[in-house]
Amino acid sequence: MSMTSLIQEAGCAGRDGNTATHFIFYGKKDICTNYFIIAEYRETASIIANIEQRLINKLERATRKIFEVFYYYNSQYECRQQLIWRYQAWPNEQKPPTCEICDNCINRIADKLKLLDGKEEIIKLIEVVEYLTQMGEQIGPDDVVDIFRGGKTAKIKQKNWNTLPVYPTEKRKVLKTKDLVHFALTDLVVRGLVQKDIILRKPIESSKVLSSNIIIKGVVPGIQASANMQTWLYFVK
Repeated sequence: MSMTSLIQEAGCAGRDGNTATHFIFYGKKDICTNYFIIAEYRETASIIANIEQRLINKLERATRKIFEVFYYYNSQYECRQQLIWRYQAWPNEQKPPTCEICDNCINRIADKLKLLDGKEEIIKLIEVVEYLTQMGEQIGPDDVVDIFRGGKTAKIKQKNWNTLPVYPTEKRKVLKTKDLVHFALTDLVVRGLVQKDIILRKPIESSKVLSSNIIIKGVVPGIQASANMQTWLYFVK
């Protein structure tokens, strides 16, 4: 599961030069299935406890590739051609124009979206990730998204997360929807600024089946400065 293999398969649809349609079927379970295979059907804790560096390195590379594909899958309005270019681009290479024919371009034109600068809210999202991952609890993407949006879920109330200094008092103006915040969080991961991981474990000790959880590990050093140097544009209704 990688962008390289996805691009190769997508290219088969139009290699004769004629108009073609390429369908991709996926679900979140596909992420777990791929990770199970790469992890050789073993629990994450067991791999780390035995310090199996070969497998640890392999899983780190696989995680990065999986989230690159996850970002591509979950984009709704970004031109597919530009997303592929972004993955393959050389430094300082000029960005191609939007193709205007992929599903995302068609949806963007139909929905008449605005392209807004989300840098200020990306910095706020980073602050939420930084704060939560320093609390010593296992934090998932939904936790980050719910707190960033000022959610009033049972978990937030139970843990008193609505009293945290990073809990907002006003509604977001750019990253307004849950889907868009999840997309922005994955964007941070793909750019190498936020670290996500996939944890495999047995639900109960006697179980022969592993369950999986995506967790937020933390941020890279100097993330605020790195984020401020980059462009963060998102399509908003």
